Amino acid sequence: MIRTTVTFVDASELYHNLGLTDDQVRHVDQTGFSNVSFGDADITLVGNVFALDCIWEGLQDYHEMLNAENPGEPLPGLLYSQETFTEKYWELVGEADYINLES
Repeated sequence: MIRTTVTFVDASELYHNLGLTDDQVRHVDQTGFSNVSFGDADITLVGNVFALDCIWEGLQDYHEMLNAENPGEPLPGLLYSQETFTEKYWELVGEADYINLES
C-alpha cells in the first residue's frame, strides 16, 4: 500500500478569507464547480489551479447574472480585479495545497 500525505485548504475558509458573500459562494459552488463529481468520500479534493479557475469563473457568472436581472444598469463591481483576486488566492493557498470542497 502506498500512502501519500497531502495538505489542503477548506473551501469555506478560503471563501471567507476572500470576502465572498453567501450568495456568491452558493453561485460559485453551483456553477463554478458544476463539473465536479461528489462521491461518498468524507472530503473531495481538487487541484489548487483548477479551483482558482472555477471560483473566478463562478464569480464572473454571478456578476453577469446580476447584470442580466437589471438590464441597463452597470455591472456590479467585483471585490477584486482578476489579478488582485489571484494574488489574494495564492496568499491563502500554498503551491502544493489542494482545495477541500466538502467543508
